[in-house]
Amino acid sequence: MNIKAIGVVIFFALAGFVPQQAFADIVLSNTPDGQRASPFGTPNTTTYGEIFTAPITGELISFTLHLNGTVGNLIGGVGVWNGGGVSSVIYTSPQTASATTNTFAPNISVVSGVEYVAFLSVDGVSGASGTTTMPTAGNGVVGIDGFAFNNASAGSTYANNTWDGNFPAANALFSATFTTSVPEPSTWAMLLLGFAGIGFMAYRRSHKGAAFA
Repeated sequence: MNIKAIGVVIFFALAGFVPQQAFADIVLSNTPDGQRASPFGTPNTTTYGEIFTAPITGELISFTLHLNGTVGNLIGGVGVWNGGGVSSVIYTSPQTASATTNTFAPNISVVSGVEYVAFLSVDGVSGASGTTTMPTAGNGVVGIDGFAFNNASAGSTYANNTWDGNFPAANALFSATFTTSVPEPSTWAMLLLGFAGIGFMAYRRSHKGAAFA
């Protein structure tokens, strides 16, 4: 391969046209153990959520919570957990039809070590109807910090509710994907190779110029 061909490969690598994984994804996940939460239709239980600690400083790309059936319409959301409630809601999805697997893509910034809660809610949602249960994953799941649900009075908003992490004493069936803003080692290697190649090409060019002079 001549120097021009090497230069073309390096150019496309640096431009991002050579397929590579630029970010390292981290996934929190767990599996159910047969336990069940109370249904959405029970009085004063309009929201279910999973408390989690952000494993990195980066972005929460997506999260999934599961139901054993559907409840008409609902929304998905993420709030900052203050140890006994939600201090602020930082993401709410558009209203959507309920499904047994509910996945949302907030693409919001999170900070490593800070606790958040991802939730499903029918609080204030038009067309919400029916009851369902939420599969849970038991205790002691690494990286998942506890199941919580909203037990505030009907008609209030999830942003101001007090959450109760003691019922049931289990984790919701939950998964979330995070991405860092730091390139993986393979990406750094490609970039270093590209810069080295550019330096070598510049050296060869200047060396040839000096020889002709």
